[in-house]
Amino acid sequence: MGLHPNEVVMVKPLFKSSIPVLSILLILLIFPVSAQAFPDFGDFYDEGGVSVAPGDMRVGRVKLHPGVAFESRYESNIFEEADQSTPPGTIPEGRTDDFIFTLKPSMRVELERAAGEIFGFYADYLGRDENYLGEGESQNFFNHRIGGGVNLGGPGGRGDVTIGGSWEKRAGGTNRDFNSNIGNRQINTTTAAFVDAVYALSKIFKLQLRADGEDTKYQGRKVENVDEYNFGGSLFWQATKLAAFGIKYNHRARRYEIPSPTNDDSDADQIFLAMRWEPTSLFLANIAVGFDTKRYENFKGDNSQNLVYQLDMDYRPVKRTRFHFEASREVIDSSFGFIQSYILSYLELRFSQKMGKKFTLLVDTSYDHRDYRRSAPDTTYGGVKTRIDHTVSGTTALVYEIQKWLDARASYQYEQNLSNFGRSNFKNNIGVVEVSAKF
Repeated sequence: MGLHPNEVVMVKPLFKSSIPVLSILLILLIFPVSAQAFPDFGDFYDEGGVSVAPGDMRVGRVKLHPGVAFESRYESNIFEEADQSTPPGTIPEGRTDDFIFTLKPSMRVELERAAGEIFGFYADYLGRDENYLGEGESQNFFNHRIGGGVNLGGPGGRGDVTIGGSWEKRAGGTNRDFNSNIGNRQINTTTAAFVDAVYALSKIFKLQLRADGEDTKYQGRKVENVDEYNFGGSLFWQATKLAAFGIKYNHRARRYEIPSPTNDDSDADQIFLAMRWEPTSLFLANIAVGFDTKRYENFKGDNSQNLVYQLDMDYRPVKRTRFHFEASREVIDSSFGFIQSYILSYLELRFSQKMGKKFTLLVDTSYDHRDYRRSAPDTTYGGVKTRIDHTVSGTTALVYEIQKWLDARASYQYEQNLSNFGRSNFKNNIGVVEVSAKF
């Protein structure tokens, strides 16, 4: 695990040299104009020019959204190392903490499709130049993500098709199951493409079809390389002004470059009965209950049929306050030992509150339960048992709007995983301060 020194040798000096420049720019942006002591260039700037308010930077009708952010982060356990020692009873192993300084340039270009038009497009880029204070050369990495798509509309406004894709290279970012078994700083490259089509059959019936594919490759771990394909859609009936009912279906196929006892090819079919309910302008709920049938190419003993569901609720009692609740149960492919999947049950509650004209308070709490269902040997502490994980996480953040285009954010997150496989236990405390500018 770790990055090759040649990949970061050009990044670190550039980042270090840019810190003084960024600091000066932030001071000039935050303090009043009177403190900048700019010379008087006359009145010729009073006429002409274009608006550069947020969302108003454009060339013709094409909108430009450049941005940059600087983030300072502290993590008490950057590798999600176990709390317990090896063997049991000895002095616990130390966990690696570090400060991470990240520069995040971004750019979005878009042409929104107006009513009656048939063409629109978007393209975006996000970079994350991560620099570790202590781990340094072994962990520093410049992450890149490029995405885009075209939006096409049919006559009469009844049809809408979006075709797009993305490419991303990053260190980390995979799911927690992968992190705890393989390592959470693996370099991976993901290439994705999708087609999303919506067509109104009538005023009360709407059909949606979607297909997407994703290719993920891991540096130095060819056995983990995988392609995933999804094909499906939904049909909804607007029964009343308050409620719509529908059916959703999806077929998922996973194909590994090198199938193995730890990663087997699989196919899955999910079908849901769904309802969208909006009794008032203050409350909206989406509910779907269904069945997942999963089949493996070689390990037939991992084939399963499971109840699955999705719940999403949004409540705005007043304009300044918002509550959002999510719950789900789904079957996830696993990289743990010879067990091919686990059942994930997930709960999350988010809250946001505007405080005056400039401040916003954000609170996020979540809990997930992972049931691996089949017994496996605990190679660290001995015995054979069924792995069960409980993960709790809580985040609180305060956002200050310095200008319409300039924000400052401070947040704290606590995350803990409790597992009966001791090497999967971990705690992490994360503190973040970020300043971001975006037009």
